[in-house]
Formats: sequence, C-alpha cells, structure tokens
Amino acid sequence: MAEDDKVTFLKSRPLKERNLLGIEPNEEKKETTSFAEVAQQYSSNQEDYSTFLSVNGEIEFPIEIFPKVIIDFIEEVALSIQCPKDFIAMALLVCAGTAIGASKELEVKEGWRESPRIYCAIVAEPGSKKTPALNKALSVMYEIQEEMLNKYNEEMEVYKNEEMLHEVEIESWRKQAKKTEGKLAIPPQQPKQPVAKQVITSDATWEALTDLMENNPKGILFHKDELSGWVKGMDQYRAKGADRQNWLSVWSGENITVNRKGKRTNITCPLVNVLGGIQPDVLEDLIDHGREDGFVDRILFSYPSHSPSYWNEAGISDLIISQYKKIIRSLFDEQPKVVKLELEAKNIFKNWYNNMQSEINHPAFPVPLKGAWSKFISYCARLTLVVHSLRYVCNEVNNDDVDATSTQSTIKLMNYFKAHTRKVYSILKTDENTRKIYRAVNYIKEKSSKGEIKLRDFQKSNVCGVKTSNETLRLFRQMEHYGLGIVEDRKNMSGRTSTYFKLN
Repeated sequence: MAEDDKVTFLKSRPLKERNLLGIEPNEEKKETTSFAEVAQQYSSNQEDYSTFLSVNGEIEFPIEIFPKVIIDFIEEVALSIQCPKDFIAMALLVCAGTAIGASKELEVKEGWRESPRIYCAIVAEPGSKKTPALNKALSVMYEIQEEMLNKYNEEMEVYKNEEMLHEVEIESWRKQAKKTEGKLAIPPQQPKQPVAKQVITSDATWEALTDLMENNPKGILFHKDELSGWVKGMDQYRAKGADRQNWLSVWSGENITVNRKGKRTNITCPLVNVLGGIQPDVLEDLIDHGREDGFVDRILFSYPSHSPSYWNEAGISDLIISQYKKIIRSLFDEQPKVVKLELEAKNIFKNWYNNMQSEINHPAFPVPLKGAWSKFISYCARLTLVVHSLRYVCNEVNNDDVDATSTQSTIKLMNYFKAHTRKVYSILKTDENTRKIYRAVNYIKEKSSKGEIKLRDFQKSNVCGVKTSNETLRLFRQMEHYGLGIVEDRKNMSGRTSTYFKLN
C-alpha cells in the first residue's frame, strides 16, 4: 500500500479511531503526530487494527455474571429509578470489593496476589439519575457504618467509666508506693480507648484518610458524587503531586508513610476504593496536564448512553433490598484468607493474559490505551475475586478457590470496561476541537431520533460554546469534512431557507 493510500485509509477511519491515533481533527494543526508517522505504524492486517479501536455499538454491563438475587436487585432498582443498569452494577462492584477488603487475596501465581482495590467513575450527564441509583447500592454501607458508630459510642461510655476507676486505682497505688518505698507490683493497667470504625467516607483530605486507613486496615470506600471535586481538591495543602502520588500507591496496595506535625504514620497494604460520577464535559479535570502519571489509567469507566426517564409504577421490593444487604454483610463477615485459581480457571486467565499482551504489543495498537490495558490485567484478577466471592456467599459455589465460570464471567466484564474506556478516552485524550465535535454528535443523537438538527436550534443550545451562526456553520462543516454527516439547506412552506446538519 502506497503512503498516500495509507493516509487516505487513515483519514477514512471513524473520528474516534483517528483521535486515539493522535491525528488532529483540524488539518491546519501539524504540531502533533503526522499522517506519515501514523501510516508507518499501520499494520497490513486491517481487520485486527479495526477491532482494537472499534466502538461501534453500545456494550451493556453484563449483569448476567452475577447471582440471580443480585441481578434481580439491579433490574428492580434500574426499572424503578429509570436509569441504566450500569449505575447500580458499578456501585455494587465497589461495595462488594470494599466488604471483601484487604484481608482476602487472590493468588494468581506465586508472588502475585491481588485484593479488590477498585477505582470506578460513572460518566453521565446531569439529570441521568446517577445519584439516586448509587445511593440505593450504598445504603447498606451507611447502615453498617451507623451500627459501628452506635457500638463505638457504647464502648466509649464503658471506657469513660473504666478511666474513672483507673484514676482511683492509680491514686491508691501511689499511696501504697509511698508506704512501701516503691516496692510494689506494676501499676494498674491503663484501659484501652476504643477506635471508631468506618466503612465509607466522602472526606478526601489526606489527613482524614490517614486516620481512616490506620483505624480500618480492612479497607474503606471513598464516595464522591462528583469526582472532579476529588481531583481538584488534591494537593490543596501539600506539595504538588503528593496526594496524587499517594492515590497511585493506594491503588497498588503499596505501603505509604504520612508525616504530620508530631506524628509519623505508616500504612501497610492500604485499601481505599473509589466511587463517583463525572460529567463528560469535565472529564479533562482528571488529567494532570504537566505529566502522564497513569492516574487516569487506574480508573474503571462506565459511560452508558443517556436514556429518557418516563413515569412508571415500578417499585423496589423490601425483600430484594434486604437480600442485597444480606449479601454485602456476608462479605464483611468473611475471615481473612488467600484463595487460588483452580486449574481450568488458571488456564483461562493465562490465555486471556497472553491475548492482552498481544493486543498491547500490536504495532497498530493506540499508545493512549496502553496504560489502561496494562492496568486491566490487575483489575481482571481483582474483579474475579469479587465475582467469585459474590457467588460463594450466594451459595452458587462451595469452594473458596476461583473456578472457571467466575474467571470467564470476569473476562466478559473486562470487555465491557475496554469498550467504555475507548469511549471515554476518545474524549479525554484528544484536543479541545475534537471534544467539541464529539459533544456535538452526541447532542444531535440525544435530541433527534432522525439524527438531524437545525443550525439555529444547535446555536441556541450552547452545547459546544458556539455563539454565532457562522461559528455553528464552521463546526458543521468540520463534522461534514470528517464524514460524520452532511450540511443541508432546506426550504420550508413559506420559501424560507434553513440550514440543517444530518448525521450519517
């Protein structure tokens, strides 16, 4: 294939594919990867190439990987709230992973163990019912925390009484010490102050998290309704990059040391899971523009298509909610242990691992996706542990060791995360002009079942910051240039001409 033909082929690829290859949508900008450079990376195997970046078709969260009682919970909540099932399923994964905690590990092979450390972000527009959906799944965590607080208050009352008694005992001991010239047994033992246990927090300050990790070694869940606030709040009171680096270490389960005034705290094998939402327009807040630190690659993204919410009479049965909460509580009650992959499960995982390496090292594989794909390998092991533990407490399996079904189910789940990562990265790792085009296409799809919109209506929406008809027409022409649709002039009954953009 001649170079000109390769360039023509690359230009003909869908917009998202060109974005992930580093090709600027505006041909006037040449400072990034040139077409010739990209063409040199192009493999002669076009079918393999297209499978890596194809994001055509929506991949739904594969809830069939869960036990039936969990499927029922997800479906009832989604139907009642009128939201994507993905919202509830993502929250459930994080809740289950936190309940299992750092005390349970999957030994993939000798020297490689994983606990369910999970960072999840749900990408959704305002009004998508994300918050009520997450709250339904998180309710059990807040209930458990309330019970912990009540127990702590009771223990504190006992402690205060013991402290008063201890003071009396100490005073008596001192008097006796004077009489015997210090020849007494050891003094009365100081009562031990109770520790406040916690399973969920919304406080992202590292000082607060240090205390929480120290007091809750099994792990905690950090929930933030808007994750952009989580990232923007990093390093407000510390050296730039320190908080972000700590979050990288926590994801990996690495020991961390936090120095505070008069105190040095060592946290061993920390586990803090993250759950929250973020709007598509502020995805860029997750990036540290000064460097590529791999922070975003550690986040599992869910980006389901927006669906309208119409009134229905569907409710959520108390029985379904009770059964879900019982499952999460059962995971909390499990004893510390190390589980392994059964032989068939290990062979399945090994084959999947090798296929992942083949994808990552393929000459046409997009560089921006390599970081996320490499993290998926750890995530596959972590989520396999979660999936199998859920099946275990639901009595679908009798053995703690992970079987082939749990492993194969998790691979299906990883395919879901691959697709949604491509979707997010097509926005996240491109220039502003490309993001503007992407928002425009999505807006037209959401507003029109015919996939078309009048120029005047689009301009009024202010969805892409266009303020004049000329700016809007210029955007439409760019979209037409990339083969996303056509610009049409149409006359109405009165003979007046209006400009439309119609998607292909």
